[in-house]
Amino acid sequence: MENADKTSRFMESTRLPTASAGELTAWWDRSLPNNLAYSGYLPFKVKIAGNTIEDGVRVLRFFVVGHPSPADKPFELKLQLEHSHVWPDLPSTAQLGGKDQFGFLFLTPLWLSNNAVPESLAAGGGKWPIGAALAPALALQLLEALQDEGVRQQVQQLMAEHLPSEG
Repeated sequence: MENADKTSRFMESTRLPTASAGELTAWWDRSLPNNLAYSGYLPFKVKIAGNTIEDGVRVLRFFVVGHPSPADKPFELKLQLEHSHVWPDLPSTAQLGGKDQFGFLFLTPLWLSNNAVPESLAAGGGKWPIGAALAPALALQLLEALQDEGVRQQVQQLMAEHLPSEG
């Protein structure tokens, strides 16, 4: 299976589902505001088995390209309700497609672990957003969010005591 590349240019990305997995060539490396908290998502090429609205929630049934799951047993996610498993918006594109189309779906390591899908099947380009799974990156986002100078200094002191020194 060919990997896809990431691109920061929206118009150079594969923005809509395609007729084949090979046509998924580049996913959009979308920038998000610094104040969003998230874990790292990995891009996967998926074949859509069903895409419906059930009780007001989009339910996506899909097969991970390259995964030997039985043809009659697609995976299922309730996109708006399972952020700990899936990114339900762009750069994921599978939510825009119909049966037998292919799209990108950004999944978390937690979902992969729960469903025995290896990270090696990811479409390439690393985790998104970049550095999202790194504890220091999350700590820096937390510091930016702290407005009270006294609290910020206390957090910085605690971090200095608990992070390994580079010296």
